[in-house]
Amino acid sequence: MSEKARPLTTKIHLYHALYLVNRGFDLTLTGLKRLTELGLFRNYDLREHEANVELARCEANDELTGLLQSYEQEDEYYWEAHRDGLKEQHADPDDVFFKARERRQEIKQQIKTLQAGLSRQSPRRAHAKKKKRLARRRPSHQSA
Repeated sequence: MSEKARPLTTKIHLYHALYLVNRGFDLTLTGLKRLTELGLFRNYDLREHEANVELARCEANDELTGLLQSYEQEDEYYWEAHRDGLKEQHADPDDVFFKARERRQEIKQQIKTLQAGLSRQSPRRAHAKKKKRLARRRPSHQSA
């Protein structure tokens, strides 16, 4: 599957089968209610059977939708790669040069940012700050 997309008709059948499963649960619940109305079940029995049917529905839907989600993900990867391949076929060969120029400018900007960060950490700058602090303290010591 990872090499080819699932045919649309298969996907339609998978989703239709999920619909039929859920419709079957609904029909079962309707039938149980009708049997209760006819007096074959007590209301308590009906609620217990409804809970069992709904639990079974939840478990089935959880498993089936998980499978459908993985199928959809595989299809998404396939079609995304297919689309990217089409874009590459129709791309202007000169776009490579424009992208390279943009990337060089990005790198220059990153270098400037890193250099600014490094200059804030340089020992000379720390030493200069320490000198300024000491200079501010001295006048107060001299007056005492």
